[in-house]
Amino acid sequence: IDPLYLGGLQFSQIPWHAWTAMLIAWSIFMGFCYALMFFTALLFRKQWIEREALAFPLIEVPLQMVEVEKEGQHPPTAAFWGNRLMWLGFGLALFFHVFKGMNSIWPDWPIFPVNTFNGVSITFPDQPWNAIPKVTASIYLGGIGIAYLLTREISFSFWFFFVIYLLEYAVAGMLGFPIAGMHKSGIGSRPDFIIYQSVGGWLMMGLLLFWTAREYLFRVGKAAFTNNRTDADEPFSARFMVFGFILSFAGLVGWSWFAGINIFIALIFFGIYLIVSLVLTRTVIEGGFMFPQPPFLALETMMGSGLGYNAVGAANLTKLSFIQPSIMVDMRTNILPAFLHVMKISKEIGLDRKNLRRMLLCCVAAVVVAFGVTIVTSIYALYSTGGLQAYSWFSNGAAQNSLKSTASAITTGYPVDPGNILWIVIGGALVFAMMAARSRFLWFPFNPLGYLVAAAFPITNLWFSFFMGWAIKSLIMKYGGSDTYTKVRPFMIGLILGNAMAMMLWMIIGFYTGTQIKYWPA
Repeated sequence: IDPLYLGGLQFSQIPWHAWTAMLIAWSIFMGFCYALMFFTALLFRKQWIEREALAFPLIEVPLQMVEVEKEGQHPPTAAFWGNRLMWLGFGLALFFHVFKGMNSIWPDWPIFPVNTFNGVSITFPDQPWNAIPKVTASIYLGGIGIAYLLTREISFSFWFFFVIYLLEYAVAGMLGFPIAGMHKSGIGSRPDFIIYQSVGGWLMMGLLLFWTAREYLFRVGKAAFTNNRTDADEPFSARFMVFGFILSFAGLVGWSWFAGINIFIALIFFGIYLIVSLVLTRTVIEGGFMFPQPPFLALETMMGSGLGYNAVGAANLTKLSFIQPSIMVDMRTNILPAFLHVMKISKEIGLDRKNLRRMLLCCVAAVVVAFGVTIVTSIYALYSTGGLQAYSWFSNGAAQNSLKSTASAITTGYPVDPGNILWIVIGGALVFAMMAARSRFLWFPFNPLGYLVAAAFPITNLWFSFFMGWAIKSLIMKYGGSDTYTKVRPFMIGLILGNAMAMMLWMIIGFYTGTQIKYWPA
């Protein structure tokens, strides 16, 4: 333990034998998680890609990079790579990000207020507005580019519902509820009346996603159990998809049971994990939200709104507290959106069933290789450099926080609050009402995805960039029309690519210099 945090060991000195049993056990667990995401993607592929024809805005960048002007022409023409506006956006983002990174090496180096947490802070000193927490308006060039590619309905909803979320604090203060004294929960420690609205919204959205896909899922399930042929364009048979999904989910529950977790508690926990993964994926493939994260925690939800602490128990809670931060806190690591993006790209470039199956198997191989490389490099980096010198959230904060909340629940208990159940119902009703309105009224301007992410950590940093992207696109569409929008689009794609290139550059420099260079994934 000491050298893990103090460092100084060579590769051959690392006590790999002490890690063997743990790594094997957790590799099996993560294998079931990845398999569940893979088979879930297969089951929802046709519904989301073909039947609902979702936008998948994040694939527009790679598709533009390989687009050709004439059929059969290869390599890609100058339509994209020769576009001067694209290179202008690329150079602008690269310059600002490289300029900012210099400050991490030389503290006296000046810094531009872009791609940084340290944006313009907004505070409200007077009552009841002082109940609103400090708001930061930050500029992320990649976030502006992504927002420009979205529909205005979605980009508007992302920043609008964040403003509504802030106003809820002020309304609570006006009604005499002391925000400072309220019980707080979730990843960002928000008041319960906000967190449990999100819980209700996410659960309702998950149920609606299953409901809208019910016809196709039922048909695939029937084909799997009767051994009938599924659709000709499916990369795998119905039996393979359905039984793969069932065995993966059963594997997670069985692994938990072997670890000493009650089966009923495990079923609820992984049921929440599956629903959250689906809703999170929807925000990515329909809303282009590149930094997905739920605002609530599954264990707190289970105890505070349904089962209560006594039903979960100290043993189950402690063991699940090791699982929860691995798969349900920072869910950028969830690969369900990645599998669906691959399937959508395959459709756009015209891959047939056989080649799509090959592509997906290559993705599985890539996950296995990346998983193995990550294990070795992570352990080696900690033992050579030391956890005390590493990224503090990874080696310290996140590791402690999960067990601190568990210790608090064991010490004080976590009773069911009927008020939380009421807020869950309100959140679910709002999402249901918005989905119903969107299906019936073409003029309805709100997308419930904005409501779902309003209380999560990522939007607190990205909201202003989404606002800027929405405002720029709205002004261009109003005064320049669709032709001007199309002409400006390569510039916005350039911002995204330049941002990504600068991130990779500083990661490589930081690796070889041992310098922590903070960057942001927008």
